[in-house]
Formats: sequence, C-alpha cells, structure tokens
Amino acid sequence: MGQLPGKKPKQQIPVRNAWFLLLKNNDKVWLEQRPDAGLWGGLYCFPQFSDIESMELWLEARGMSARNLEQQIAFRHTFSHFHLDIVPMLLDPLPATSCMDEGPGLWYNLSQPQSVGLATPVERLLHQLK
Repeated sequence: MGQLPGKKPKQQIPVRNAWFLLLKNNDKVWLEQRPDAGLWGGLYCFPQFSDIESMELWLEARGMSARNLEQQIAFRHTFSHFHLDIVPMLLDPLPATSCMDEGPGLWYNLSQPQSVGLATPVERLLHQLK
C-alpha cells in the first residue's frame, strides 16, 4: 500500500541584520529617501548599515563620534521571504556642527510630522521617539 503525501516541512526563512542610525536633533530626526528600486523603494528610512563598524565609520567620515551611541531595543520585522532583525542606535543630542548634505533626505519633525512615505519599522521607531 502506497503512502499518502505528508505535509511539506516548514521552510526556514533566512534572517538578515540591520543597524538603524537614529540621528536626533531636538525634535527632529534625520531620514533618507531610499532608491526607487529595492526594499522600501522611495520610502524614507533611517540610515541603515549591515554592521556597527560601518555605522561608526560613516559617523567618523562626517565628523561625528560614535562614543555617545545608545543601543535601543532591537526588534524583528518579517517580510514574506526573510526576517530583518533591526538594532536601532540613537545619537542624541546630535552635535550642532553636524550637517547632512548627501542624497535625498530630510529632518523629520516629530511634533509636526511631514506627510512622507515611511517604512513600517521607521514608523514604529518614530512613535517611540515622540
């Protein structure tokens, strides 16, 4: 007697890691517009890095120190094809001499939010920063 097909084993979803840099200056945080193609295309997000060392180098290249970075509570955002473990790192207060002049971005006002497209994890973090 032949066997009936069983349930397919649940496929493991890969896990990726991302470090978000939350640059806060008073009631504003820096957001960058992502390229139109790819993950969160065209939406505004925090600067994103694949590891903490890349984040530190990025800060140093802009004359900012990573000494005052504070790790916030990490969380997982799930897509259909992978999990993204997000580690938010807060730099507050942002040094007054710092300026962001590369790529499309904006200082997002937490008390008077602009109407821009935001990725879901970014909305979650903005709500926590209020």
